[in-house]
Amino acid sequence: MSNAVMKDVQRAIRERTVEMGSEEYAAFMQELAEWAQTQADMAEYADDIYQHYDND
Repeated sequence: MSNAVMKDVQRAIRERTVEMGSEEYAAFMQELAEWAQTQADMAEYADDIYQHYDND
């Protein structure tokens, strides 16, 4: 992933979470991490499925 894209995402998160308290911020980041992991898992799984069908 482009370093510029990652920096944009990080900046957007900082801007939108700046007024959160510690507990709220921690909960938000945990939920974000879980979402990101799910998205990565789905993308990886999709690649596996497409490779399976390409080999048939």
